[in-house]
Amino acid sequence: MPKVRVLPDPLINQLAAGEVVERPSAVLKELMENALDSGAAVIEASWEGAGKRSIRVTDDGCGMGEEDALLALERHATSKITAYDDLFSVRTMGFRGEALPSIASVSRLTLLTSEDGERGTKIAVEGGRIKAVEPAFHPRGTTVIVEDLFFNTPARMKFLRTDSTELKFLHRVFTTLALAHPGRAFRLVTRGRVGAFHPACGDRRTRFFQVMGDDLERFFDHERLGGEGLEAEVFMAKQYATLPVPVFHYMFVNGRPVHDKLLNAFLRERRSGASFACFVGIAPDRVDVNIHPAKAEVRFRRPGEVLALLGFQQGVRPHFSPRPVPLPGPSPGTPAGPYRVQEPLLEAAAARALEWRYLGQVDGSFLVFEEKGGLLIVDPHAAHERILYETLLSSGPRETQRFLVPEIIALTGEEASRVEEALPALEGMGFEVGLVGPSRLRVAASPRLFSPREASAFVRVFIGTGGEAPLEGRVLASLACRSAVKVHQPMGEGEARNLVEVLKGCADPDHCPHGRPTLLSLGLSDLYRHFGRSTPVR
Repeated sequence: MPKVRVLPDPLINQLAAGEVVERPSAVLKELMENALDSGAAVIEASWEGAGKRSIRVTDDGCGMGEEDALLALERHATSKITAYDDLFSVRTMGFRGEALPSIASVSRLTLLTSEDGERGTKIAVEGGRIKAVEPAFHPRGTTVIVEDLFFNTPARMKFLRTDSTELKFLHRVFTTLALAHPGRAFRLVTRGRVGAFHPACGDRRTRFFQVMGDDLERFFDHERLGGEGLEAEVFMAKQYATLPVPVFHYMFVNGRPVHDKLLNAFLRERRSGASFACFVGIAPDRVDVNIHPAKAEVRFRRPGEVLALLGFQQGVRPHFSPRPVPLPGPSPGTPAGPYRVQEPLLEAAAARALEWRYLGQVDGSFLVFEEKGGLLIVDPHAAHERILYETLLSSGPRETQRFLVPEIIALTGEEASRVEEALPALEGMGFEVGLVGPSRLRVAASPRLFSPREASAFVRVFIGTGGEAPLEGRVLASLACRSAVKVHQPMGEGEARNLVEVLKGCADPDHCPHGRPTLLSLGLSDLYRHFGRSTPVR
């Protein structure tokens, strides 16, 4: 009896589905990308039961005849590549020919399609097996209905998250594909009603604010960059955690939503983690999109040229440099609450015999001290975050204030899917919030730390921010971050000395609440070693 055997087709399809179909949002992504590749002008999506019960995508693209429709349900059958060299110059969203058969192998799938709007085909598939093929009327284009996802693989169903989390991923797919393709119209139908409609438009700027909200235009910087065979458009929030904008970090390459660790890390550092969307256009033969089963990552032939286009140069500050932001003072007529940070940051104390000597600020940001045995370099924002965070942890009951005019926040679909989970934590911290309609949030009261606009900004940041830390800790960390001194905010010597002195008394002086380091200590032995000298004996 041979030990090596060829796997049966149903099992092969389910193994492929494990790579392509991780959750309902992966199904939506594959179906919408197929619709884009069909040349559709309008794409409509809907789902029920957070996508577990059903997902439906309809397009008005080229459609298929019966023979092509049947072939599309076979593994590795595709119209998008014909030769090996095509893999290195991919111009379509999908190309592997695995999506439809993989989805069909773990669901009940119905495919309706027509090339001319007169003769149509309907194919019913259950668990990868074709159950029926029959003529059916359908307008020119294609509709794919996926029902009872993972009905025959219950173990995989157990790994799905809560409905609110799965809804978040579904909305993210719809939003990212709409952002990436401004020349197409996108419609989202929820509970029989149009939940979002983004008509086709002529430029990316119009589409960006069409999707994210017209009221956000004044909060974002926008720039276009160009090079030989390479271009980029970048939208970046002007500040972080102080503006009522959604929290997002989107990266697109040739219209494909991707995650690139290097580019994401660089862009997040350009303005202290501010929300951004970056659209890179590059010649297809200069980027490899065939390195991830779900096409979620790419490999640039020369990543340095992309970084250079976006502003990265060794030793040169990026184009988007953070601006000094004054610390918020109390609102007129509003008594300061327990979290209000007054200016100056820390009262300069009387001269003390400290163990370090202040040398100054590097780049208007990092504080440098000479200490016994070396140098101490401090990140003032991270240090102040730690101080405020531990102060908040030990504070008593939180005072709240009601607004004369409640703040109304227009939520994105992804944010709306998170509200139910976030409301109890916000209310526990002193916010009075509630939904008014499917995508509008009313903020009627907040801790006294905030003005009304600051309160809506914090609520939006909190809803849009994930993390594994306990909710209470996340809220306090965000409060500390919002009130801490900003990057590149000049500090006097007295403030710098007192900041470090208070930091040294914290329970965890080495890290901010988010886990970033607050200080760097360089011993004399490190300095001498760096310059190739032996450490002198004293």
